[in-house]
Amino acid sequence: MATNRDWEKLIHEIAQSTINVIFTRHADEMMTARRITKAMVLETLRRGHIVRPPVQTPGGNMKCRMEYDCGGDEIKVIAAVAGMGATQTIVVTAFDKDREE
Repeated sequence: MATNRDWEKLIHEIAQSTINVIFTRHADEMMTARRITKAMVLETLRRGHIVRPPVQTPGGNMKCRMEYDCGGDEIKVIAAVAGMGATQTIVVTAFDKDREE
């Protein structure tokens, strides 16, 4: 069974190429409303940590919350991957500690 660290490593690798990161419409809307840039989300995916174990969605994807301090903003990104062999990650939403809605 994959550990949090295994999932972190996978997402870090996937996010090295921005073409592998897909933003949902919801994520784009929430990022705009919360003044979170794509650069902040990508930095979180590339360097962040998973604090809670990922959970499997009804569709079979693994969903996790990655967290990272981007220049004083504690960014949290909900991301999903198809499994340990995934080559893309989907950004479901993003928020920061001070604007959790």
